[in-house]
Amino acid sequence: RQAALAEAEAALERSRAALVEKAEAVREEEKAARAAQRAAAQRENAVKAREAALKKELERRLGWTDEERDRQREENEREAAAREEAAAVKAREVATLRKERSVRRQE
Repeated sequence: RQAALAEAEAALERSRAALVEKAEAVREEEKAARAAQRAAAQRENAVKAREAALKKELERRLGWTDEERDRQREENEREAAAREEAAAVKAREVATLRKERSVRRQE
């Protein structure tokens, strides 16, 4: 009986250790995902800044009037809002997939 109890405790400890390792792996994956997300956001911001600079230069070269510039700015803002909404939808989808994957791992 003592040996069976010791074996059960050892099995429980191995199971706990495996769960701790899995949890650490998940934390590392999440950390890597957050770092990748930050890098992607930085790249996107750099692209947006470059686009803004190019548009400003184009406007200057075209000699647009204030009305034309305002119309173009409004169109750009609508496009940016659409891109941001698409990014938010994608982020929600990714979060859902991660959560589902985490649940499957735990099972």
